[in-house]
Amino acid sequence: MDKTPKYTMMSKRAEKIQYKYKYKEGDWFCWQWNVVCLGHYVPIGEHIVTAGGYDYDFQDIDYTTCVWLPTQAQLQKMVNRSNHPFGLLFDLHDFARKLPICVTSMEQLWLAFVMKKEYGRIWDGKKEKWI
Repeated sequence: MDKTPKYTMMSKRAEKIQYKYKYKEGDWFCWQWNVVCLGHYVPIGEHIVTAGGYDYDFQDIDYTTCVWLPTQAQLQKMVNRSNHPFGLLFDLHDFARKLPICVTSMEQLWLAFVMKKEYGRIWDGKKEKWI
């Protein structure tokens, strides 16, 4: 799982994905101190169990301050609407060959693919935003 600052920023700036996703057990988050949270999602006012096994009390924290870090599998589900995963892989391969940015993880590649395919956006690393 990519927990780098670059992927966190790419995910944070992918607002259309961030706001439409419904959190589930097992999701990864980055919180204001760059703590990556893993575990179950529970209503505001309770706890999220972190990757280190610590509980953080989110009673006073607005969930909009957390950044959801989509996994590769979650990103693939956003664009694979058919029963033909090989077609999706061919599309990804064509996209990756022409990719104008440098990616260092499969999550970064899949997020860039989802943003291009679904929203027509490409990551601008200098400006750190989707254009």
